[in-house]
Amino acid sequence: PFLLTDMQVSTDYLGIIRSVQNSGSVLIALLISSAWLQDYAGKAFILSVSAFALLTMMVPFAGGPVVLAFLFFGIGVFDGVSILVRDLLLLNLAPAALEGKVYALNSIFISSSDDLGEMESGLMGHYIGIPATAVLGGVVCL
Repeated sequence: PFLLTDMQVSTDYLGIIRSVQNSGSVLIALLISSAWLQDYAGKAFILSVSAFALLTMMVPFAGGPVVLAFLFFGIGVFDGVSILVRDLLLLNLAPAALEGKVYALNSIFISSSDDLGEMESGLMGHYIGIPATAVLGGVVCL
């Protein structure tokens, strides 16, 4: 609703804007090498989370649907890097005897965190406004 009302994005662009984030994640998953990622996992994680936070803070101030599409694409790319690093760490650090339990617990946290995050962002957006919520979320992420 925020994109349709406050950002005045037409329904024609809404599907594109929603899909480019996933496109960014898929692209980075195909391009990034796991060997490179193992060597630079810490730096890649910190940089990707920081870039994700900065791009998120810019969303309410985007000038139009094309800028939004680029922002969401970048958010998808950097979110993809952080997901790959997290999965790589789980794969390498979980003891063999506990792998199933670690993956199950991780799946529960990952699947529920999206829903809880959407609820929290919606409530914050209602009470303090969308721009303040996006900036606050980015600052907390940093």
